[in-house]
Amino acid sequence: MESLESIYLFNGLGFILFSLSSSLSSSYSFSSCSLSSSYSFSSCSLSSSYSFSSCSLSSSYSFSSCSLSSSYSFSSCSLFSSYSFSSCSLSSSYSFSSCSLSSSYSFSSCSLSSS
Repeated sequence: MESLESIYLFNGLGFILFSLSSSLSSSYSFSSCSLSSSYSFSSCSLSSSYSFSSCSLSSSYSFSSCSLSSSYSFSSCSLFSSYSFSSCSLSSSYSFSSCSLSSSYSFSSCSLSSS
């Protein structure tokens, strides 16, 4: 019985830590390493919308660095951009950064394949 309580306690703490960092498909996530989240304000978020962190992959309205496949990302090095106000931007739409690949309204760094 005590072992079951300790397992539940450990799993509860693990879930809390997991929700703080590396949250998957969450909305309004304010942690780091969140994957597939919306309105994420952390770092390393993958496939998130309105993400305000770094290293976000496949995010929309991302305001961080190294975001891949994001929309409205605010970084540098954007490639494939149109109306780009940065350096090294190719074929992206309204991109204001550099090193973003195929992004639209990108304002971050290293965002790849964003729209």
